[in-house]
Amino acid sequence: DSPTVAVEKDMVVVGASGDKIGMVKEVLVDALNDELTHIVVHPGRLFGKDHAVPADLIDGVAEGNVMLKVDK
Repeated sequence: DSPTVAVEKDMVVVGASGDKIGMVKEVLVDALNDELTHIVVHPGRLFGKDHAVPADLIDGVAEGNVMLKVDK
């Protein structure tokens, strides 16, 4: 069940422990039902690899930060 939260590009992504994981690089939405399916997180390091994070791992959005249910 995808959260209906307002996740936007360039928001800070924070893990369950409160540590910054990276930034939202892209928001992926299902074209049929307009539901959030994944966010692409850029870790912010020079050669860091982007990661697609399923929407069900998003705990919510608070103060412009995307909060995840996991740390990494």
